[in-house]
Parts: sequence; C-alpha cells; structure tokens
Amino acid sequence: MMHLVEARPDFAQLDDASWDDITNRGSVSRAAITMTEYGGDGDTFTPDGFLQQDYEAAWSVLQAVSMDSIYLTKTEYNLFTLLRQGNEFSVYEPEYWELFNQTKRILRQSVEFYLLERLCAQMASGDMIPPFDQSSSTPNTLVLVDLKDDMESFLRRFEKICVGRAKLTGFAQLACFYALLVFGIAKSILIDAYSIRADYEDPNPWEEQDAVRITSAYKALVSVFCWSSKSDIVLDPEIDQDDELGAALLETRAMVQSAKWEGRGVRGMKEFLLGLGSCFFADGAYNGFFMQKFGKERIPRTFAKGAVVVNGNSEARSNYTRPKESGSPRPGRHFSDETKQAPTVHVFSVAQERESFRRFEGSKQRDSVSFLPSPSKALFQDTPRESTNGAHRPSISANQSTFTFVSHDENEGHSAGRGQSRRKGALDAETLRKAREVRKLGACWNCWVMKIPCSEGSICDRCRKKSNSPVYRLCNRNPFTAYAELLFPDYLISDFSTQALQRYTAENTGGFTGQILNVVVTWGEGTLKLRASPFLTLPNGIMQTKYHSQDGHPLGVESLPVGLTEANMVLLEQTCLEELENKLANQDFVSGVCCWRTADVSRTILETVFRYYDTMPAKHPLIHTILQLRLAIRAISNPPIFTDSSAKMILYHTQTKYPSVEFYSSRLLNRQLKHITFKLCRQLAFKALSKLEKAVRSRDKGFWPIYFVSMILLCSTIEHDQILLNAHIQTARAAQPDMMVGMEDEPQKACQELEDGPCAQLTHLFHALYRTGKRDSGGLNPFRDEFELNAEKHFDAPAMAMIREIKKNVFEKAELLKERDKPLVLDMRPEDFAKRNSGRLVARFLLSFLPLNEVRAL
Repeated sequence: MMHLVEARPDFAQLDDASWDDITNRGSVSRAAITMTEYGGDGDTFTPDGFLQQDYEAAWSVLQAVSMDSIYLTKTEYNLFTLLRQGNEFSVYEPEYWELFNQTKRILRQSVEFYLLERLCAQMASGDMIPPFDQSSSTPNTLVLVDLKDDMESFLRRFEKICVGRAKLTGFAQLACFYALLVFGIAKSILIDAYSIRADYEDPNPWEEQDAVRITSAYKALVSVFCWSSKSDIVLDPEIDQDDELGAALLETRAMVQSAKWEGRGVRGMKEFLLGLGSCFFADGAYNGFFMQKFGKERIPRTFAKGAVVVNGNSEARSNYTRPKESGSPRPGRHFSDETKQAPTVHVFSVAQERESFRRFEGSKQRDSVSFLPSPSKALFQDTPRESTNGAHRPSISANQSTFTFVSHDENEGHSAGRGQSRRKGALDAETLRKAREVRKLGACWNCWVMKIPCSEGSICDRCRKKSNSPVYRLCNRNPFTAYAELLFPDYLISDFSTQALQRYTAENTGGFTGQILNVVVTWGEGTLKLRASPFLTLPNGIMQTKYHSQDGHPLGVESLPVGLTEANMVLLEQTCLEELENKLANQDFVSGVCCWRTADVSRTILETVFRYYDTMPAKHPLIHTILQLRLAIRAISNPPIFTDSSAKMILYHTQTKYPSVEFYSSRLLNRQLKHITFKLCRQLAFKALSKLEKAVRSRDKGFWPIYFVSMILLCSTIEHDQILLNAHIQTARAAQPDMMVGMEDEPQKACQELEDGPCAQLTHLFHALYRTGKRDSGGLNPFRDEFELNAEKHFDAPAMAMIREIKKNVFEKAELLKERDKPLVLDMRPEDFAKRNSGRLVARFLLSFLPLNEVRAL
C-alpha cells in the first residue's frame, strides 16, 4: 500500500479520475497487486502525511477490482470521492468520525474475506489465477478473517450515536451518513463473497435468502439513522454555507449528485440509501459506489422518472398513499393537495417475503420497500407483484418489522425557539417560504461576502438596486467550479474530443502496424517520452498535409505517420502529469510558461510567486494545482515536435522519404496530445476552483497569501486562455469563412465573459473579504506602508518575503502596471494580441490594491 501511495500520485490523492475513468481504475488496480515492496526508509511518510486508515479501504477494494473485471463497471457515484471527503471531514469532531473509520476497516476485512473465498474456489477447481508469487512455495499458514469484533464495535457505536428520535444533527449525522455509504459497499462485497461458495461446496450452503438477511441488516441501520435524524442532511435548506459543516454538506451534495434526485424521483436521503444498487441508469452506470456482482443480470435499467426498463419493456411504478381515515396503504390512488402538503412519513419494511428473493427477479418487485405517501413516481419505489388473474396487489410480508421517519419543520407543531437560532417564535408562512427558497438557492456572492440577507430571483433585490452603479458586480449564485466551463468551453475543444479524435483517426488512417517506437517530442517548453506506433496512410487522408500558416505559406514542418495506440493513450495522461511534477520540482515553472512575448511585469510577478511556493515549508495543494494548470494550458499552444534522433528513427522505420525540413511533427499525435492536455486542464481547473471556494468560505485571514498567489496565477491563466480562444476562432474563420458567418463577435464575447466572470468577481470577493480599501477599520492590505508596523497581522517568513519583494519590484514601479492595464482589443493578428494580452489582467489585479486616486495619477 505504501508503495502504491508513493508510485501513483493519483491514488495518493484518491483522485476522482482514478475511479471514474475505467481505464485508470484498471491501471491503479493492477499497480495495487504488484509484488514490488516499498523501498523507503520509513521516514518518507510522516504520521501527518500518511495515515494507513485513509488508504486501507481504497487499497483493499482495488484488490477485488484486480480479481474480477465486473468490478470495472462504471458507477454513478465515485468511491474515491467518498473516501477522500470522509477522510477530510474526519478532523471535525473526530469522536463521531471514528464510526466512519470502523466501516472502512469492515470494508477492508470484507474484501479480505472475498479474496479468501475466491482463492478457495480456485483451489477447488484447480484454476489458480494470480495475483500471487508462483515461484514461492505455498506457506503452511491458516488465514482467518473475523469480522465479529469490529462489527459489534461498529453497531454499539452506531447505536450510541443514533440514540434519540429526531436528535441527530451536524457532523455526527454526516459521519453516520458516510459510514452507511461505506457499510453498503461492504454489504455488497460480503454478498459476493458468500455466493462464491456455490461454486465449490456440495451441497451448496448458499441461498438467496442469505443475501436478503444481509440486505435487511443494512436497511435496518438506514431505518434507525432516518429515525434519529432531525432533518434530511442532504436536502436540508437550512444550512449555514459559511462554516465547515456547510462546506462539507455542499461537497456531499455534489458527491451524491443531489441535483439529479428530483428528476429521478428520489425525495431524500432515505430513498437514496435504500435505492443504491437497485438499477442501472440509461448511460449504463450502476446506481452505486461499487458494483455488486451477485444478481446483476436481473437488475433493471432506468428509462425515465418513475419507470424502469425490464426485458426491453417500459414498466411504470405504482404509488401508494396513506388515506386520512386509515393507516393502511391503498394501491393506485392519486394524491390530493392536502396529501402533498402533509408531513412526509416514510414506512419501509426490513424483512423480505420468505417464498422468493425478489430483488433479482427482473420482472417483479426488487424488494419490499414501500414509501408512504409518494408525491411523485419515486425511482426506487417498489413495483407491485401481479397476481394470477393479472390484477395488482400490494406486497405485504407476513413477518415484517417497520421503522418510521417523520420529517420535521418549524410550522408543524414544534415549540418556538428550537435549535440554535436567536429568533423567538415561528416565522409567518410567507417569510418561511421565502427563507426556504433563498436557502435552497444559496445567497449570491455579493450578499454572501457582505453577510447580509439575499432574496430569491435571477437577480437579488440588493444587486438589482446597484445594477446602475459603476462598480456593480454580476449577481451570481453559482459555485466557483462553474467557471471551468468558461475557461474551456466545448467549442474550444471540439476538434479534440473523444468522438472527434476517433472520427479523425478512422477517416485518415488504415490502422496501426503494431510496431512500438520510443520517441521524444516537445510539450510546451518541456519534452515527453512516448511509445508511438506507425500507421498506414490513406491516399486521400489529410494527415500528411504540410503545416501552413494563416497566409497559406508552409511552416517548414512535415507530418510523420505515427501516433499512439489506444493502449498507449492510457499512459499518456500519467506521463503528462509526471512532466508537470518534474517541472515544479526542478523549478522550471517560469521558463515553462514564459516566452518571448511575455511582458516584463508578468515575468517578474510569476518569478516572485513561484519563489514563494518553492520556499513554503509545506507546499499548499491549491497553489500546486493552479501551477500545474498554468503549465498545462501553456503546453497547448504549440504542436509536438520530434527531436532529431526521434525523427530519424521514424523515417527509417516507416521507409518514407520527405523533403529535408527543420522540424518534424505528427498531426495525429498533435490531436491526441491536445485531447489529453485539455482533459487535464479541465480536471485541474475544476479541482483548483473547488479548493479555492472552500478556502474562501472559511473567511480565514491567514489564507490571504494563498488567495493572493492563486489570483495572480488565475489571472495569468485567463490571459493565456483568452489567447487560445481568440486563436481558435480566428483559425477556424480563416479555414472556413462561410461557416463562421455571424460569429464575428464571438472572440470578444468569450474573452469578455472571462473578464467579467472569474477575473472580476474573484477580485471583488478578495477585496470585499479582506477589506483591503478600509485603511481605518482594520482592512488587510499588506502593500500599505503601515502594515509592517502591525505585528499581529504578520504572516510567515516566505509570505512576508514575497510581499516585500512585490512592493519593491512592482508597486514602486506602478507606472509599468498602468501601462499593461489595457482594454481588451481583439482586432489584430493572433500573435500581436498574445503580446498585448500578456500581463494585462495581472496588472489590473495588482492595481486594485492601490487607492483609485493614486491609480488615476499614474
């Protein structure tokens, strides 16, 4: 496990792509079963930097993935995200998060149990399949996996936390939610493990009823959790997004994709937890965090809200309601307005019917879970069984136990003043409705930073009143991650998408020869070592067309018939990430992002902020991610060029003759490399913006240097992104002028959106959050002279060194900043625009620290 953490940075970070991308998941799982031992001295991983309990569950699951390809099935929810976020949140109220740690240990032991059962089956059949060392003799050792002690400890702790009705809140409730998600995965693995016994034991001890018992235990825990919860932790609109719990809940909502619940008919965390593993979605994704092998062939596929596809036919789900005059359910009844407004009561049974195991009977109901009432056709509600005469009847088990969860609200008879609010008495109905709507939407950033109430609507009342002000900022409620779409819109990467790349390869190549050539190409200002393969050219293909400039003249670059096979494309992303890490480790960042057209101010400030990063005692992950993003986006600008030795080797092996030119490239390899680079850029941008928002919401003054450096790097990244956007549209217009009619203003629009969106809003939030302009009321602006005299606001030594260096080399020459702060002008050649745009937004951000009268006087 320690070797895997050291060898695979994506696993060390429990990166989302390592699980979502099936190819990456397979690659990491193969690395997890390597026989290579950890070669460190034991000091590489400090107690703060490496905790076994953070990785043992993920590592053990990868063992199971390596044993059976069915576990490479695409899942709707990301297992690594679940484990990573749980690890991150466990620092808050750790006494409750020990429950989450216990479920991770149970998950690890469940996988060990599965592997032992799999090994026994292989030994019985004589079909031994690695992973194991075939050269070593079989040890005379008895291996036992005993879940009893850990399971009892988990259940005792779970019972202690969920001790009272409607009392569970905060991080205790969140820890239970995460623990149940992990426990659900362990449940699936245990079912798969027990079912293996049917393959090698005679008589067969395994019955489907055993899976029912395991599933019922999980449902019982869900029932107790819902019974003890004060509110729905996922959909509760009354959360404070400004504290640690609020930020954790927002990340949890994103992880479980709560935005899709309404469209899928899922009304809350109860139905979500009970519905995991119940179906495949339309895109083939399994409804869960980890595929359960047992019974998969009979799991239905969803078709639409309230319907499933069973054996190719759409089958609607039925609804049950609780009539007012009786507590028993009646089938096939529609809902009145009174029913919809009634308090939501969910009753679901734990025991299954004894005569059959219905979960895996595709045309019948999957389990005996029932929800009362059902205001919409819930995705995970049961379909009633058909009787012999074709009539529908409710499924009622003879031996059922039920649990009830009643949702709570301020206007449903509860006493005034309940909870942490200072308000005394209940809100009136209209005010309560508006408060709920605003909390559900979230306050706009302008109101959030000022800590004032916001109002519903596309533009809140406060922003509407200030819309005519010259300093008005857009009313925006979206998370920072929404800016990733502005940075890398679909049309920018349309030529480098997976579908476009497959189409381009099919239309212009006759297939790869299978020969592997180890070549070296340029990537940005660095190089990459790749395993390229020659391909058969087509007579009418465009891959051998010479490179030309926009005026039609050849650029002196020949395209060679080599590219990457699908197998080697998998390795390319990891190769690019390793090159980014090498550049940062070797202090090649500035040379990797700067060129002849980089403005002096931009080069100076980038050198300063990277020197700060390099001298930090512990490298901050946010800055690290944005540095990677800045390097990656710079690498997109130029096509890959083969080194002289690589070009000669390709010419020799392909037996083709080309005129002698200065440079050799490959059109196919260029598109493949840009495809991976754009994918990396999107991932890094999303990750960086997500981390930035989380840090900004903390309102921590100590975060000032990190936020400042992040803004400098983001401004520089946006500058280069504007260059890419402009060049892309200009090139497309030159190539297909008829297709670009009506898009004359597209570059201006796209670039202006970047300035008015992420650049302007994040700058405004920075200054409003730290009140940099409030000289007399405690504003935090280190570039003012009096800052040095206020000792309690000093940062660490590297941060102070950076601040002093910027004051000396930049702010004492503020006229240079004023010179670079130019308006956006695109009516020029791309290379001229690139030179003019360099340092423009960086200078604008730095000038915002000076009083307006001083800026005007420059």
